[in-house]
Amino acid sequence: MINDKFSVLLELGFSENTFSEVIAVTKLGNKWNCSPLGVKLNLKDKTLYFYVYKGAKILSFLKKQNIFTLNIVNEYSVFLNCIFKRDMEKEICEITNTLGYIRVADAYIVCENSLPKQVSEGKYLVNAFVKEVVILRSKPRTFNRVLPAIVEALIHYTKIRPYAEIYGFSTALELLEKIRHCKDTVYHASVDSKARNTIDFIYEEAVKLINELKRG
Repeated sequence: MINDKFSVLLELGFSENTFSEVIAVTKLGNKWNCSPLGVKLNLKDKTLYFYVYKGAKILSFLKKQNIFTLNIVNEYSVFLNCIFKRDMEKEICEITNTLGYIRVADAYIVCENSLPKQVSEGKYLVNAFVKEVVILRSKPRTFNRVLPAIVEALIHYTKIRPYAEIYGFSTALELLEKIRHCKDTVYHASVDSKARNTIDFIYEEAVKLINELKRG
């Protein structure tokens, strides 16, 4: 029988079949760190699980068992700030000296991680044991295509360097093409200048990274 915490996770949209995009908040030394992650639910083991790649800052945090939060966020600017390492200090509400959540989150989950297990070259599996689920927003929001497209573009961006190293440069070019499709989606879905400027920025940064990798 599924316990109450997992009933809530199912209601929030977590699934065994589909990755849910959330943001992990950890504290590395004296600095808060935010890492977008794709998370799935494992009902059999009663855990959430996700993958991290070699070189990711969060991997060093996860190499010890630690308490952290997974945040459900409906603001693409937060994902953008996390990926491009912009100052997140003002975005974090502290629960304790080492535990915090994102101020604009709709909900957050307090978790304790297992030690990362390498499953392939440069790829690690992490199980997260759920300690608490906290709902911060009860009012529903309408759905639009902008947030998913921008988040998807950011996910593709974060994969460019590790995938190029593991699978070859052609994989990086495929990811760039996927980002271009995300850009097309945003332009079709919205005339909002902030949304368009955001996806333009991601695409331009991806092109810069591709050129950097090409030069070696």
